This record gives sequence, C-alpha cells and structure tokens, in this order.
Amino acid sequence: MDLYEIIITAVASVEFGVIAFFLKDYFAESKKKNEAIKSCATQKELDDYKTDTKEKINKITDDISSIKDNYISKDDFYRYADATDRKLNTIIDILMKRDGKNGQRDT
Repeated sequence: MDLYEIIITAVASVEFGVIAFFLKDYFAESKKKNEAIKSCATQKELDDYKTDTKEKINKITDDISSIKDNYISKDDFYRYADATDRKLNTIIDILMKRDGKNGQRDT
C-alpha cells in the first residue's frame, strides 16, 4: 500500500465517523420529539378533561351550599349553648329554692 491509499482510507474513515456521529444525534433528537408529540393530549382529551373538571367543581360547590344550609355556624352554636346553660341555671335555681336553703328536701 502506498501513502496515497493510506491517506484516502484515513480521510474516508474520519468522514464516516463524523457522518455517523451527526446522524446518531439527529435520530436521537427526532425520537425525543416524536415521544413528546405522542405524550401530548389531543384537543378532544383536553376538552373532556375540562368538562370533567367543571362538573367536579360544580358538584363540590353544590356540596358546600348544602353544608351551609344543613349546619349551624360556630357563633350560632355558642348562642344556643349559652341559652341552654341559662335555662339549666334557672331550673337549678328553682329546684334549690324548692328544696330549701341547704339543698335537702323536706320530708
């Protein structure tokens, strides 16, 4: 083999290596783009998701409204508890007066 054939073989090897390197990167990027496109939702799937989400939000809103209608607030609870305590205190006072000053019944 003479020097000319060795140089041509070396240059051809380097050219094939460079071409293979760039083709490998090109196909890797193409594969990533294709996977990204496949993982994206279609317009119909997006519309279905939006509709489903709106229905769930409406249901939760209705549930919250029914909770407001069926339960009392904390302030109302304290008012009712205070009224009950006053009534019980009145009943205890009446019983204490009836039983006498020391709390014992007359028999």
